[in-house]
Amino acid sequence: LIPEQQAYISERDLAARLPKNAGLYFEVVSFSGLAEDVFCKYGGVTAESVSGAVSSLLMWHTLATLSPLLEQYGKSAEGDLTLTNLMLSAIAEMRAGGIDAKTLEDAALQMDEGSPLRKKLLDLSLIDAAYHAKIEECFGSDPSDKLLRLCALLQKHRYFENCNVYIDSFTSFTVPEYAVLLQILKQAKGVTVALCTDSPNSALPHFLSVSDTARQLSRMADRADVVVESITLPAKKYQKFLYLFVKMY
Repeated sequence: LIPEQQAYISERDLAARLPKNAGLYFEVVSFSGLAEDVFCKYGGVTAESVSGAVSSLLMWHTLATLSPLLEQYGKSAEGDLTLTNLMLSAIAEMRAGGIDAKTLEDAALQMDEGSPLRKKLLDLSLIDAAYHAKIEECFGSDPSDKLLRLCALLQKHRYFENCNVYIDSFTSFTVPEYAVLLQILKQAKGVTVALCTDSPNSALPHFLSVSDTARQLSRMADRADVVVESITLPAKKYQKFLYLFVKMY
């Protein structure tokens, strides 16, 4: 399991190093590719990702339609085209962090009446809900929710049973990706995660993000009731820290 941009290089390198028949028992996939494989097996195949132009058009239409209802962004929504791109970026970032329209609304309702932040969160909640409703209306399902649907399927089907999963070239994961990883930990025979750092508790600034990822993976392993073994591989220019998640029986 590797990042999307690393798929071709990793598949090429592994094919050169493994036996010719290795393709019968190993596969290199990204999270997106994994989702498509699981959808093909258990159902839930989605349309291709929505293009930037289509996303912009749908968001522009959403803002124009909602402008009379928006308290904080109402005036800007009527004619500020830059707001379209800002909202697309904000919603994409929130989805990556596991924040949806309901989460935004709940947070807003905990704040004082008339608070600018309350108004902003309620606007964002309304925009998020309406925008994704338009995407589902046009495409049948929201491609950006692919990993959430993947996670739901993995909770019902043991796709990774008796498999060994190797995860490489990541420095961090989004909330939906962590949800998928939790299901992998619960099902797979073994999981190995390679992280590029000098130690799991590194204090060096350029390794802080990776160290945080290592700690989150350890906490997740505890939730999945699996044993964690750590190995540091020395190298001349860098070190790779391996997390081995071993199933307990």
